[in-house]
Amino acid sequence: NYLFTSMRGVINLRIPFESSFKLVATAPSTRGINLGSFSNGKMNFVGDGRRVIGKVGDGSASFTVTNQRGIISFITR
Repeated sequence: NYLFTSMRGVINLRIPFESSFKLVATAPSTRGINLGSFSNGKMNFVGDGRRVIGKVGDGSASFTVTNQRGIISFITR
């Protein structure tokens, strides 16, 4: 399980494309969540785009990411 939290700024997560994980990402003030190549039918934006909940692959790992006043970006490597 991985937990990333920030009050402001940018959280960039560089993840191998073939990874599998469950995700809860929250950007309550900005709605700034960029899923990049991980955007698929198993990702759901809720709360007017302020939160993303979903799964990539079989969901073997777990990411919880919160950025109160910033942006969250998922980048494939």
